[in-house]
Amino acid sequence: MMMETVVLVAIGVLTVVFIGSLLALILVCRHKYCRPLDLLSHQLKDAR
Repeated sequence: MMMETVVLVAIGVLTVVFIGSLLALILVCRHKYCRPLDLLSHQLKDAR
């Protein structure tokens, strides 16, 4: 019984870590590749 509890806890921890890293990756990619809809600041940045 003790070993099964340890395995279940380990699987739960790994699942939480995996989901957290996946969400962090999605947030980083969205921040990097999605352009803001503010066209004026985009044009000002290109003019410099």
